[in-house]
Amino acid sequence: MYKPEREHPERGIIFIPLLLFAGMGLVDSLVKLAQHQYVSDEETALFSAILFLNAFISGILAAIFYRKHNRYFLKGKVWGWGLLLGSVNFGSIYFLVRALHYTSPSGMHMDSSVIFGANNISIVALSVLIGLLVFKEKLKLINWIGVVLSALALLLFTLV
Repeated sequence: MYKPEREHPERGIIFIPLLLFAGMGLVDSLVKLAQHQYVSDEETALFSAILFLNAFISGILAAIFYRKHNRYFLKGKVWGWGLLLGSVNFGSIYFLVRALHYTSPSGMHMDSSVIFGANNISIVALSVLIGLLVFKEKLKLINWIGVVLSALALLLFTLV
């Protein structure tokens, strides 16, 4: 949620939204490329499993090489939350690729820009909802304006 902390933020912090925008655009583009060029509808589960196996192995290697964080790594609670988050992310990628492959009974495909837009807006909306209900966050007027604009954008996507 937007919470201004300083009148003049640090200089480098302004690049974080740009980096996030570029990074998410790159991830969405790579998922679309993989779906279009390499992953058939039947291989979606295998693609997602290999992707998350690589992430798991990378996490194990990072824990081995960054020993000062190992005390957190060995806790069951960390593994439990990690498995839960990994399962949700696995489902997210799996169903995103399935949606990109989907053909309606009339033979129509939904444009990938609509799928990615609806997916990303839904993630933000769900995050806000979890923040409100689980973490008891208070939204300011600017936050509510963002929520309303996101809902309107999602509505526009469904009308296209």
